Amino acid sequence: MSQLLKGRILPEETKAKISRANKGHVVSKEIRAKISQSHKGKTASRETRVKISQACRGEKHHNWKGGRVIDNKGYIRVWLPFDDFFYLMVDGQGYVLEHRLVMAKSLHRCLLPWEIVHHKNGIKGDNRLENLQLLPNQLYHIVDTVSKGYIKRLEVRIKQLEARVTLLEAENVTLRVESSLTNNSGIYSK
Repeated sequence: MSQLLKGRILPEETKAKISRANKGHVVSKEIRAKISQSHKGKTASRETRVKISQACRGEKHHNWKGGRVIDNKGYIRVWLPFDDFFYLMVDGQGYVLEHRLVMAKSLHRCLLPWEIVHHKNGIKGDNRLENLQLLPNQLYHIVDTVSKGYIKRLEVRIKQLEARVTLLEAENVTLRVESSLTNNSGIYSK
């Protein structure tokens, strides 16, 4: 049968019938070896390789989980199909950082690689447009991040010092009370 079909272009309906007929059919080790041997030394054309890679991408992949993942830094990454307008922004695996995608969609253009999208409240998963700010380059982001970090450290230090002042004031009151009791007890003892 395979010799009869070799080199022929079959209609989709015929291909579907053959596929249904072969469903559940177990191929013996000898046949597998023959098929493997017949493919040795042959390389698939670029067109075929592209078809194969596109056939197992995105929603068609066996391990598809919806196209949203959280990376090890806490940012949400979103998978984009090849024909998406914003596909130019994806990394090598077809994902784009969600906060960059949200900002790009609001601007109706792809972001340039050096443009930084900053989370105003510092929460990486909060990708609402009102929480995002577009910065022209990394310098502004570094200044903002460093200054906010410095302010947080100062706030922590202020709280520590306020707690210490409260403790010292309480200790001062205690010493005054003890001092006044000793002074008063000296008057009564005469």
